[in-house]
Amino acid sequence: MGRLLRSGKSRSKKNRKSNVTVEVSDPDTHLPIDEIVDVLIGLLENATAYSRAVAIICFEAVTPEIRQSTMDLILTVSVAMFPIS
Repeated sequence: MGRLLRSGKSRSKKNRKSNVTVEVSDPDTHLPIDEIVDVLIGLLENATAYSRAVAIICFEAVTPEIRQSTMDLILTVSVAMFPIS
């Protein structure tokens, strides 16, 4: 998940309490709703019925927050999944 929204400006940051690497991306790159929709699209791509049901319910909840950039993301993914011949 997050394949479409990765920017080249991300950097790794080590957590001092453990060996966990946290990715920090530029906050001006994408809106938070775009990140959420990217995760939901990943759930829809997954083949389990439960993940699809969760994604559909979440899409209904976030629909009022969708912006133009979010629609562009959805269209980009749908064209990649179902190319027009």
